[in-house]
Amino acid sequence: MEDVLKIDKLFSVEGKVAAITGGASGIGLIIAKALVANGARVRLIDLNPSAIDAAVAQLGTQASGVVANVVDRASLDEAFAAIDEECGGIDIVFANAGVGGNPGFGAAPEGQNAAGTIDGGSDAEWKQVLDVNVMGVRNTLASAARAMKRHGRGGKIVITSSCAALMNVPFVSTVYHASKAAVSHMGRQVAIELAPFGIHVNMISPANFVTGIGDGSMQDGNVQNIFARTSLLGRMARLDEVVGVALLFASDASSYLTGLEIPVDGGSLIAGRQG
Repeated sequence: MEDVLKIDKLFSVEGKVAAITGGASGIGLIIAKALVANGARVRLIDLNPSAIDAAVAQLGTQASGVVANVVDRASLDEAFAAIDEECGGIDIVFANAGVGGNPGFGAAPEGQNAAGTIDGGSDAEWKQVLDVNVMGVRNTLASAARAMKRHGRGGKIVITSSCAALMNVPFVSTVYHASKAAVSHMGRQVAIELAPFGIHVNMISPANFVTGIGDGSMQDGNVQNIFARTSLLGRMARLDEVVGVALLFASDASSYLTGLEIPVDGGSLIAGRQG
């Protein structure tokens, strides 16, 4: 029992096989780095071949990548089947790929950002965000469940949702809010479905992270200042600050957790600040 209670055992992912969608950049890549550093074999699933190559060069021999589109279920099924065959099963899946959409209705310095309003936003934006963030996660869950059920040894599925599923801010797009609320609720439903198979489904909900989402809008200093003001800690999050929750959900430390959503938000939810 004492051995089990040690951190190196409790949070161990040594020898586990992990697949990460959107794994070649941002939150997906920092999670991949943490998993590799702790002994897991990591397979990145991403649309961008050059980004995969660059990421694998950083991660080393424990990592490789597969090009696939989460919106294309056949493409994703092929990627998971290839990883499953190569590695003899998949233990951990991070359903991480996502897009942000355009700035929200409150992103203009004065008045409203017309392109972000409910009557001014484009159908194309709504379709893209819902396709990637909702159908892409659904497709990932389906491929992951199929692979994990095949081997009968359970597994861990971790969905990257967002604090936009839990609170509303006017400078973030309405469709992004809608998509992440759907993803979180989907995750809870699938957690009920997959529990009899020993498959855990949990959600990480970040806020205030500087990533490439939204066509790089989070790299803008003015945008960062707005997001920093929503946090009780008064700053943006470092990418590595998501790693603790990721390792919790990927390891036996979460052996009695499923259907849980943990915000990594610097206190934004309890602050209730809108920028």
